[in-house]
Amino acid sequence: MTDTGLLSLSPYRARCVAAVFEAMFPAGPDHPGAVEIGAVAYLDRALAGHDRHQRDAYDLGLDALDREARRRHGAGFADCAPASRSVRSASWSAAGQSGKPARWRRRASRSRASSPRS
Repeated sequence: MTDTGLLSLSPYRARCVAAVFEAMFPAGPDHPGAVEIGAVAYLDRALAGHDRHQRDAYDLGLDALDREARRRHGAGFADCAPASRSVRSASWSAAGQSGKPARWRRRASRSRASSPRS
């Protein structure tokens, strides 16, 4: 995905999302990774369209990851070496000892309550 094709995410946030997705779902010898299958483009379009109400939650999460990466490694999450991108430890540390911030928990529960189950 080129920066000019972005609808919702800034170029830097798209790089952060790509780094998060690759940390969670990396490519393997016999399968593509999240970025290769278009997960960043999908999220970008979803946040510009049917999931635009989730945009603030994504911004909060990406900001928290980025702050924690800068605190730990002196660089934004997207600019850290892949070995330094520990999504789980960075997000929990940024959230504090109680886990996810209350704002995230409230949004997640509202989101679950309003989304249809299949």
